[in-house]
Amino acid sequence: ETADVFVENYRVGAMARNGLGYEDIRKVKPDIIYCSISGFGQTGPYRDRGGFDLITQAMSGIMSFTGAIGSKTPVAAGVPVSDLNAGLFGALAILAALNHRSKTGEGQYVETSLLESALAYTVWETGKHLTTGEVAVPAGSRHRLAAPYEALRTKDGFMVVGVNSQRLWAKFCKALGDPELEHDPLFSKKYPRVDNRDALQQRLEGILAHATTEEWMQRLLAEGVPCGRMNTIAEALRDPQVEA
Repeated sequence: ETADVFVENYRVGAMARNGLGYEDIRKVKPDIIYCSISGFGQTGPYRDRGGFDLITQAMSGIMSFTGAIGSKTPVAAGVPVSDLNAGLFGALAILAALNHRSKTGEGQYVETSLLESALAYTVWETGKHLTTGEVAVPAGSRHRLAAPYEALRTKDGFMVVGVNSQRLWAKFCKALGDPELEHDPLFSKKYPRVDNRDALQQRLEGILAHATTEEWMQRLLAEGVPCGRMNTIAEALRDPQVEA
């Protein structure tokens, strides 16, 4: 009677069978915000199925293009993206419904699912498929539309770089101390770099092998090139920025 929001994540129909469906709750609290989070949504042929994060990562396509380049083994994302994003979608829907209620006095029923929450993350892969027909495959740490935007091996480990514009490409080449690289026909423009990324990676890692990750990061950051070190979870928790 005093609640603003009611949230449930059981199989479709389970709450109604136990007298706790939306219509049941509305009789007690007419302006309730009622949020349902399920595996596959309240409608459609899979509505009665149970769902888990791993299942919807697979069904959304995420596991088909996650993993090392050339890998044929299905790999799940390292964190439960279906679960976490479904919770986020649910929270956003609740906030929108609360805003609506503050203006109208009306409660609402809102819902989301693990499957749609996973599929919503496939922005690059879905976009490319719908426009070109290309089916995404594992790309390691590489971005599908920019290069170099990936993890690269240095003298003592790996670092990640994000070079997604011509301006950053020029700064990146300057930091590497290789002026010829910037104007090489294979790499001088954005899409040739993407098309020739295997050759680009080999060229870059040949240069990066001459100094440590820390040394390269200092050079890149001095030029304003986004980069970062490859942390373990222990290192991430001790990172000065995380501590701050």
